[in-house]
Amino acid sequence: INRMSVAKLSEGILFCLLSSAAVTFGKSITRSINEVEVCPNRSDGGFDVKSSFAGFACEWDDVIPFFSHDGSLNVNVQNVFNSLNDAYISINGNSGMYVYLEGYPAPSNSERDTVVTPQELSLIDQLSQATGNKLVLGLPMYDPSDTSNAVSFLQEGILKSIDPSRIEALEYGNEPDHWVLEKKGLRDPASFSYEQYRSEFETYQADIANSYPSGISKIDIQGPAFAGCNTNTNKQSMGKELVWGEGNSLSCGGKRNPLTQYFATAVWLIDNLLENAVRGVSRAHMHADVVNTYSPFNIDDSGEIIARPTLYALRQFSEFIEEGQTAKVYRLNLCQGSDNLLKGYAAENGSFVKYLIVSKEWEQNSPVVVKFQAPAGAGATATVTKMTAPNYKSDVSEISVSGQQYNANGQLSGARQEETITQVGGYFQVEMDPVSSV
Repeated sequence: INRMSVAKLSEGILFCLLSSAAVTFGKSITRSINEVEVCPNRSDGGFDVKSSFAGFACEWDDVIPFFSHDGSLNVNVQNVFNSLNDAYISINGNSGMYVYLEGYPAPSNSERDTVVTPQELSLIDQLSQATGNKLVLGLPMYDPSDTSNAVSFLQEGILKSIDPSRIEALEYGNEPDHWVLEKKGLRDPASFSYEQYRSEFETYQADIANSYPSGISKIDIQGPAFAGCNTNTNKQSMGKELVWGEGNSLSCGGKRNPLTQYFATAVWLIDNLLENAVRGVSRAHMHADVVNTYSPFNIDDSGEIIARPTLYALRQFSEFIEEGQTAKVYRLNLCQGSDNLLKGYAAENGSFVKYLIVSKEWEQNSPVVVKFQAPAGAGATATVTKMTAPNYKSDVSEISVSGQQYNANGQLSGARQEETITQVGGYFQVEMDPVSSV
């Protein structure tokens, strides 16, 4: 599920278009199998990445199953988000094309609908208030010319139930270039173009901008949202700020498979998040589903959390760039080149330097030893934390980050584990499992 959208622009029309271990100190990797050295030179200038980079996305029709239990905010879900620092929560998805506010007409010509109640909107506000996580909220864009549902949903629903200061951005529609082209004859797949989509977007933008009540500032816009597997409209969107709006291990109608339950998926995701960051993507939201195993977590009938492998990748990211921080993130060079089985990233600002090394040596049995040249001004020791499991096929019960695991209450349990390594001859050295991240 890879959906890219144009990132926010204040009052502008945005045309969107996509084993690990963390070592805190500082630089770039030697590789003879099992031994790697981090070279002192970085491969690029890096990008500023905020701690809110790695977020969460769900459907409008999953608000109650995800966030509520017995009519109240599910405190277990609140605990999960508290562990992910200030990650943004995006609510839109396929159901967002048809969404409308209870008591108002359903979208015209719609073959389905998603009614949202003021109580659901209030629940979202409560979650944001309790966790500090900001929101990205979708508005319907089903009919190219009828904006009334979007206007009423914002004016009478969102703005009356959710504190606007908690909303990072609004997003118009969801992939009309991909999956609703043929619905009710509203769009022709053969001729649908970026220009046509832009015209629709401008119509919505104008009507919505004029609908704000007096005294309420306009909220930034994110969108339109293009499907990552569609090329008809995407090709015109290059060069815009890019948000990975819905991402996960299932993409463009791909099939669910056992890999989503393996530790390999967690290692893949931490690598993918940082790969997107060093390519200039502004933000990433991992799509969630109440029951499917690709989701970062699921909810059982009693409201308890079932952690999945991708949740551990999000947790490791939140340790790599901690809450409220912004860091320059760049790729580390491997001294002897790379076949992508071993990759490295660095994050630094005025107060810290961190490396995150991802090893995907799934055919190897012996540990990988990584040597780091001590950065200028480094002290005698560095701290190492790890995301690890016995092997790449390990299920979630065997995965940990910094020695901790998620329990059914959405909290991290177990004593936090850190290693201290000592500088020798101007280098630090760390040993990691062949499939892991440190």
